[in-house]
Amino acid sequence: MNGIDRAIVERADRLGLLIAKGEDLVVACANLSNNEEEDLKLAEATARAFLTEDLRPFRKDAGGTETVQDPRLLLENVLDAE
Repeated sequence: MNGIDRAIVERADRLGLLIAKGEDLVVACANLSNNEEEDLKLAEATARAFLTEDLRPFRKDAGGTETVQDPRLLLENVLDAE
C-alpha cells in the first residue's frame, strides 16, 4: 500500500479492529514476538554494559599513569560484549 510494508499495514488493521471493539491496546501492544523479545534482551544487555563503563575522558592505567580514553574503543568494547 503506497510503499508501506504489508506487515505494518496488517498490524495497523488489527489495531484498528481492536480499537473499534474497545479492546485494551496496551495489552495488545505488549505482546512481543520471539525475535522482538531477543532483540529487547540484547538491547538491554548492551545498555547495561554501556552504563558500567567509566566515561571520564581520563583514566589511570595499572601503573597510575593518566591516559586519554578513546571513545571509539569504549563503544567497540561495549558492542563486542554482546
